[in-house]
Amino acid sequence: MDNIKKVVVTLTTVPERLSDTKYGENGMIACIRSLQNQNYDDFEIHFNIPYVSAYSGDEYIIPEWLGDEFDKVKIFRMDDLGAVTKAIPTIERITNPETIIIVCDDDLVYHEDMVKEHVKNQLERDCVFGYDSLTTDEPKFGDVRDHFVVSVPFEMSGKIMQHYKTVSYKRKYFADDFFTDFVGKTKSDDILLSAYMNKQGIKKIVMPYEHEEKLETLEQWQSTGGVTTFPVLKHAHHDSGDGCKDPRCVAIQVPFYTPDELKKYL
Repeated sequence: MDNIKKVVVTLTTVPERLSDTKYGENGMIACIRSLQNQNYDDFEIHFNIPYVSAYSGDEYIIPEWLGDEFDKVKIFRMDDLGAVTKAIPTIERITNPETIIIVCDDDLVYHEDMVKEHVKNQLERDCVFGYDSLTTDEPKFGDVRDHFVVSVPFEMSGKIMQHYKTVSYKRKYFADDFFTDFVGKTKSDDILLSAYMNKQGIKKIVMPYEHEEKLETLEQWQSTGGVTTFPVLKHAHHDSGDGCKDPRCVAIQVPFYTPDELKKYL
């Protein structure tokens, strides 16, 4: 691991989740604690927090609980770019080409081996690794599992990798044209980064987890598969209809918005 300077886990949030007092230890703090307590030493958590929400106008208030307990968390302030705020500022500030960047969401609780698994995968191959994709370039099942590529029993190629389940990159995957030709085309982090990886010719892989029961049949997948398989343990509590589902956010841009100039890459 001598060529790996640091692993960076990166995320953003919305004002109502950050300021929440209703859900307490089951709210966003549960997500951040799961990231802080990873079974891996050399990593930072980059928490990209805008000053004001672009769709609600609400100010982001840094809560007191983001204190000494979370010594791996580094807070960065910026303008609100939408969902892509979780990734773009972090990619821009990192300079070491071998740094591993793991993108995640703010409303889930993650397995303690999440970072460790991504590091293992990134040290083996220069690919994008994750645990959920919308569709695949190499169908394997002939059923719904070729569209919702999640909880897989073996490696599968991914088309649109979904960051809620965590996705890892190396900084060197992003050249200058990511910022000049791609950033700003869509607020969807999943669409933006997947389209760019396709443009770069970097393979995207949905991974199984060897310590989890393999869901070999459609019946097993339908009963057990989905969000809460590795590396997601459970949902953190928050109000329904917030974040990208908030009507005020949707009014600005629908989720998974794909402009014409990016469709050729997807």
